[in-house]
Amino acid sequence: MDRARGAENSSPAQKRATHVEFTTDDLDALYVQLMAKGVAFHQPPHDEPWERSMTALDPDGYAVEFAQGKRGANQPKR
Repeated sequence: MDRARGAENSSPAQKRATHVEFTTDDLDALYVQLMAKGVAFHQPPHDEPWERSMTALDPDGYAVEFAQGKRGANQPKR
């Protein structure tokens, strides 16, 4: 960051609060694939009232959310 212009490095909490979100048709399969590649997760797949989602952390500590449609219509594929 450019501290001379007043910019500060983000704290870990700020990095987790800033995120991007991607949509997938099979959240649980994606979770297995990413875990096998060593991706660190803040939250594994879980249901929210509006979607099924999970949150990974990128190497810099920023949150990357993955979501699958609406709750109830997107049960884990088995």
